[in-house]
Amino acid sequence: MGGNSEVNMGSNVRGKEPKRTDLIESPNTKQTYKQFFKQFKAKEKEGFKEAKHFALSNLSLLPEKVHWKVFLELADLAKRENHLHTAQKYYEMVTQLQPYAPQGG
Repeated sequence: MGGNSEVNMGSNVRGKEPKRTDLIESPNTKQTYKQFFKQFKAKEKEGFKEAKHFALSNLSLLPEKVHWKVFLELADLAKRENHLHTAQKYYEMVTQLQPYAPQGG
C-alpha cells in the first residue's frame, strides 16, 4: 500500500485525496443528510427529472462530506429508470469523490 498518486487526477472537488476517514459523519451531518434523503425519496415518486433537479438544487445546502452519497442516489435512480449513460456518469463522480465508499451492484 505505497503511494497512491493515481487517485487524485485533479478532478477531486476538495483538492485533496479522499480518505477512508471521510466516510465518518458527525451526528449533525447524518441528520442533515437524513432530512434531505427523505425529501429526495418523495421526489423520486414524481419522476427522475424532478428528483434530479431537487438533488442538484439542494447539493450546496449539504456538507461536502455527503455529496458522494447524493450522486450515488442519483446514479442508482438513473439506473432503475434505465438512464444508463447518466447512471454511469454519476457512478464515476462517486468514485472520484469517495473511492472508498461501498457501492452496491
